[in-house]
Amino acid sequence: MTSGTWSSAEDQRRSLSALVAAAIERYGGKSEGPQPQVPARVEPVQVDLLQVDVLRRERPGLVGVLAAAGGSVFHVVLGLRSPGDEAHFLPEAEEPILGLYEDEDGLAVAIDALFDADLAIALLQAVLPEQASGLAHVRLLAADDSMVRLAFDDRLTFSFFRRVAPGTNPVVDMLVKLDEAGFNHIPAPLGVWRGPSGDLGIVQEQLFGASPGTAVAESSLRDLYESRCDPAEAGGDFAPEAHALGTMTARMHLALDRAFGRRPGEPKAWADEVEKLVSAADPALLDRPDVAGALVDLRGLEARCASIRAHGDMHLARVCRTEQGWYLWDLAPQGGEPYGRFVSPLLDVATMLWSFGQLAGATAAERDIAGDEDLVELERAWERRSRRAFLAGYLNVPGIHGLVPHDKYTLRTVTAALELGRAARERLEVSPADELAGA
Repeated sequence: MTSGTWSSAEDQRRSLSALVAAAIERYGGKSEGPQPQVPARVEPVQVDLLQVDVLRRERPGLVGVLAAAGGSVFHVVLGLRSPGDEAHFLPEAEEPILGLYEDEDGLAVAIDALFDADLAIALLQAVLPEQASGLAHVRLLAADDSMVRLAFDDRLTFSFFRRVAPGTNPVVDMLVKLDEAGFNHIPAPLGVWRGPSGDLGIVQEQLFGASPGTAVAESSLRDLYESRCDPAEAGGDFAPEAHALGTMTARMHLALDRAFGRRPGEPKAWADEVEKLVSAADPALLDRPDVAGALVDLRGLEARCASIRAHGDMHLARVCRTEQGWYLWDLAPQGGEPYGRFVSPLLDVATMLWSFGQLAGATAAERDIAGDEDLVELERAWERRSRRAFLAGYLNVPGIHGLVPHDKYTLRTVTAALELGRAARERLEVSPADELAGA
């Protein structure tokens, strides 16, 4: 354990442990969204203090703590305010006061510093001073048991990692390496807060006027359903956006290839993984001729395939549209998927294609078009057109055929099977990738 002005007296240690436990209990059950929640617990969290750093000595002070609890390492920054000090809590946060703490400077009210506007700025000034000059306003964007994301003056964001793994955070590593490789379709990393045992946070530029990919696609679908015309003639035709999105995805894969290199692909291992996912979703699906055929075709591939450190779960909810084009804004792993592993770049392609069908179906369901054959056909036409445009944008990027198979059969076989796996992971019906034949 390291310390600054912090005393090792047993009563202070117990007090600090209790405050950290309170922070973990209060915010550890949060899944997503801006407001921390208090999970129901029967027993208090037991913590083992691993490291304590005094980040700011005077009041209001800042103390960073790494603590082991429940098999994870948590990172908590306590703000220490003198009793009676006026605090400016972020309006989106529930009660951030954790209790009382006494050190060499006297009694203090302990606060989760991320939810106090003044202390959040002071924290950024303490750990990444080159990025924190002149900051005045703070907003809470998201908070869960793994991360808190704050926006400062609408010019930068600060992602604070509540759970810390040894070594380099794979998301941070990917962001930094993509930036170094010249891929500029991400919010640029401006600074990384690194501790002795792992990455603790990252500062990035904030995107202005960004619209989620799902919102852009939904707007196109709603316009189509209102106009009831060919998707190519609809005012909100999504095909040009899908084409640009495919181009961006290919450029990302080429940058990842430059940054991390490639390995030989293993179609048999990919087939085993897809089969496992399908079996977990519904074992009866393995008896379907199309599912069984897709797995047989993938296992039987003789063409050489490559694996790279791809995104791994790239879909419309992970991208956003700005005036400058498409950006990849969410790299965090989802659904318990291993992160940072080498996979086929076509997994990202398959996942994006799958998301087109999923969103088209969900948007159609909102309008209850089950009995309207005309609108059902429009839904299918929109999906086909969007998928083809995405694939055209992806496959026409110079250099991409040195990374993904050039022949259509291999492309179709790998992508269809990987899309099947992604659909199975969501327990959804499979959407075939037959339009690859025309790519």
